[in-house]
Amino acid sequence: MSLLKKKNILITAGSTRGYLDAVRYITNTSTGKLGSEIALEAMGRGADVTYIYGADSLFPVIHDRNDMKVSQLKLIEIETNNDLMEILQEKLKKRDRHIKKCLS
Repeated sequence: MSLLKKKNILITAGSTRGYLDAVRYITNTSTGKLGSEIALEAMGRGADVTYIYGADSLFPVIHDRNDMKVSQLKLIEIETNNDLMEILQEKLKKRDRHIKKCLS
């Protein structure tokens, strides 16, 4: 039996925007690819995944996979750093694991 079976995993991936004013913002070039692959692997091992991703970022696509179900994945699209913080504060209370990719 997989260690992730019936576990709730929260994954953040992709870029966010920090608005300087109504027109300008700061962002990064994160694509969400690594987070998407981690999510697919976790679901393949039986986990339920909440995947928070930045606008224009990649997200997991389930196709031709007999080892996972669509019901295992909840997608939440965000745009700004503030959106991310609000969602994280709400969701972290309910998760068994949190995986965050950090750039240095």
